Amino acid sequence: MKSKTKNILINIFLTFFVLSIFLDLHIFYNSFSTLIRAIFISILFMIVFFKYGKKQDRKYLYIYFFLFLIYIIAHLFNIPNSTIASEILYFYKISMNLLIIYIISKLDIKLDTFYKILNICILLISGQIVICNIFKIGYSSYGFFPIKHNIFEWFNGKEYYFAEISSNGFFQFGNQTSAIILLYLPLLINKLKNKIKVFDVITIIILLLSLLMLGTRIATIVPLMIIVISLMVYDFLLIIKKETFKPSFMGLMVLLIMGYSAILFSSPLMARYDFYDSLLNTTDKKNTGEENDKNSNEDQEEEDNEEIDIFKDRVINMSFPNEIYPYKNDPEFWQGLMKYDDNILSDTRFIENSVIKRVKELNNKPLLDNLLGIGYKRIIDMQNIEQDFVMHYYSIGIIGTILVLGVYILLYLYMLIKIFINMEDKLVFKNIMLLLGIGVVLTTSYYSGNLLNSISIIIPLGTIIGISLNEVRSKKEKDAKVLGFNVCTEEYNKLLTNIKNDLKNNKRNIIYNINPLIVMNFYKNEELKDKFNKQKYNIPDGIGTVMALKMKDISVPSRIAGVELFEDLLDIAVKDKYKVYLYGAKKEVVAKAKENIEKHYKNINIVGITSGYESEDKALANIKKAKPDMLFVATGSPKQEEFIINNEDKLKNVKLIMPVGGSFDVISGYTKRAPKVWQKLRLEWLYRMIKEPKRMKSNLNLLKFMFLVIFRNK
Repeated sequence: MKSKTKNILINIFLTFFVLSIFLDLHIFYNSFSTLIRAIFISILFMIVFFKYGKKQDRKYLYIYFFLFLIYIIAHLFNIPNSTIASEILYFYKISMNLLIIYIISKLDIKLDTFYKILNICILLISGQIVICNIFKIGYSSYGFFPIKHNIFEWFNGKEYYFAEISSNGFFQFGNQTSAIILLYLPLLINKLKNKIKVFDVITIIILLLSLLMLGTRIATIVPLMIIVISLMVYDFLLIIKKETFKPSFMGLMVLLIMGYSAILFSSPLMARYDFYDSLLNTTDKKNTGEENDKNSNEDQEEEDNEEIDIFKDRVINMSFPNEIYPYKNDPEFWQGLMKYDDNILSDTRFIENSVIKRVKELNNKPLLDNLLGIGYKRIIDMQNIEQDFVMHYYSIGIIGTILVLGVYILLYLYMLIKIFINMEDKLVFKNIMLLLGIGVVLTTSYYSGNLLNSISIIIPLGTIIGISLNEVRSKKEKDAKVLGFNVCTEEYNKLLTNIKNDLKNNKRNIIYNINPLIVMNFYKNEELKDKFNKQKYNIPDGIGTVMALKMKDISVPSRIAGVELFEDLLDIAVKDKYKVYLYGAKKEVVAKAKENIEKHYKNINIVGITSGYESEDKALANIKKAKPDMLFVATGSPKQEEFIINNEDKLKNVKLIMPVGGSFDVISGYTKRAPKVWQKLRLEWLYRMIKEPKRMKSNLNLLKFMFLVIFRNK
């Protein structure tokens, strides 16, 4: 159960989230409203950071923000002094992404909690667009001028100028509005998959209508792709996960696809395609560019064409050579650009990128500009590039792009990996829908602009990423198993205490080392696997075992090396006067191991040793005659485990039995254990592989172990 304070903080954030939508309206959208939101997020972050943050979290965040600060200082030295203040505010704004993700993660907000406000958010955005369209109020998606025709007029057979029928309500930017709605669409589909409610059906219909009304390519085409992908994912999970088939959900999705497709062919996007087709085919090219199209300034454009002959009868946005990057300042650049055909020149984004690339080239600081960028404010003052990743590359450079946008990419990859390595629990419709929404926004930002640099997108995107992290990292109570083998996950000191108490109470235990090689030796044999699982101290001996458990989101303190437990058990034998028997290895090795143990553990009572090259019958007879309390078997896997399993009934009087592999070789000094640094890096297996090439064949089983853990880790 969440604490009362945490619940209060969650409710405060959700309230802020809903109210933030109103600040995206054109009338409120400015630097001041952005700053208000950034300050609120910062305050909430500080509360969560100091109240719920862990030492490790803080360390990583300190490192990240230290690197970010160093980069910002270097970046500011590389740009004009007049833009420094604006640049600092820009970095403050875009740093909100990590703060929001951290807030959501630490408050442990899950999707079910977010569902409390999902419909409200959708209706505030999509509902406004639909109402504004119907009543012909609000702004066009292509500029701040009113629309002239509503959805009912799309079907009367008349041709309309696409910018006059595309509606964005009273919001600031159409592409931002589209991205937010597309982020929510998969979440609403997941909600409908769980249970179909009339209110949710009405909400998704309004949502889809609003996207059609927005009229941009992404807003119109991507929703259909999302619904189709959702259906494909649903069918895929029905097959591989054998989930319950829900015909009502399937039927609803098919109806939505059919209805959406029917309206699509009369939508503003089709009018836009028709417009540009006619523009490129006509010989009278008076309308020369998308921005001029938006404002219907045909007469002015004709005059502009007459001023510069090289642009006459060319399809190009004349605001570029006339205002943004004047022809008279760099005629050589524009003359070179006119070599391209009209299909390319009609693409505003191509012109944007070419102009900024030229400015960067004339800046004559290629290395610094590539790494640090030429400045966000400097680019915005010229032209807002409509591709986020390109915009960030030019404005804040490679380093800045990695530090800012890399957060999104790395977290997205992390979540994909978390699902991939634990498909049994994490490959579910909900998680895929969360990642689908995030993936759509990130992909959209690659092709579109004003997204990842906008607080309007940073807030919902950061929130959904945080929720997705919480979902894919959520842990369920489950058995600690690796390919069917039970594994003890007790903290090491507690484990030792329990073993010690069992010895005192004459409780018999067999301790098995569960490492990848031993698992691979026995995982197919269900009968022997059951013998392993009857024991309560199957220790996670091997980093592979620990990682396999963590893939299933099972908490395991750390790897327990068999040789270390062996040494601690010898120490217990000395203190509590238990008799010890050593069986295994070569004759000279086990003899030397006995000698070294007796030197190190004063007064230890080793009642016998037997070489691993003696027959099992002779070894068994020797052990029974010596009547030890502790028996350590070092004949190598799988031989040592098979010996114990086959003879455990004949060794009932032995209180503790443990296979110890190559421990005798290490203690005798014939084999050296990996240096401490290798042990700390958890690379002992690699050290042994390098030192003993003959182990290569057996270590190939590690690859098979990894494959089985990923796909069959039950």
